[in-house]
Amino acid sequence: NLVTHNGHRGIEAFCSNSSNVATGGIMIRYNTIWNNDADPNRSAANGELYNQGCGSLSMVNNVVSMNPDFTQSGVQLLALYNEFSSGLAVIHNNSFWCGVVGNSACLQTDTPVSNGDMNGNQVGVIPLITAPSLNDAVADWHVQTGSTLQNAGTTAYGFPPLDLAGNPRVVGGQTDMGAYEGGHTPTWMQAGSTFDMNFA
Repeated sequence: NLVTHNGHRGIEAFCSNSSNVATGGIMIRYNTIWNNDADPNRSAANGELYNQGCGSLSMVNNVVSMNPDFTQSGVQLLALYNEFSSGLAVIHNNSFWCGVVGNSACLQTDTPVSNGDMNGNQVGVIPLITAPSLNDAVADWHVQTGSTLQNAGTTAYGFPPLDLAGNPRVVGGQTDMGAYEGGHTPTWMQAGSTFDMNFA
């Protein structure tokens, strides 16, 4: 999924009783989440990727970013509240970009992140998204060649066969973080050529 400029939370998991999801749980994977927590009228930060009370939750291969030009105080990328007591949360191979190299201050919790299983995450590393923009005419959410997101995902928790653009999710035996898989060469039609379309 591509989730941008909601004005509130990007993706939220809410569980009124975390014991109800002690097994199985919730999987949030392969999303590109950008600049949603940007409502100037909100009373508190909301979180681009927000977990409220879900003890069994997997967040895997997501790209979570804020607009570096958005400077409102209290911005959160990963907001984790009232969970992880069971140690069942998995936060693996995600990119968290706060707009400043090396900055992890916008990862907010009221319980220690260490109670969850953190592995393979990139925090404070520029994700090099090609052209993040609220203007759909110019936006391009693929990662640039040379981005640290390429081949940095994990397939350990399963993966869909196709990315958001309909291209194979795994290229060269490895997967990228985010909604779009790199390594695909666009197929162009020569001007004046024809093709058949069959609508069922």
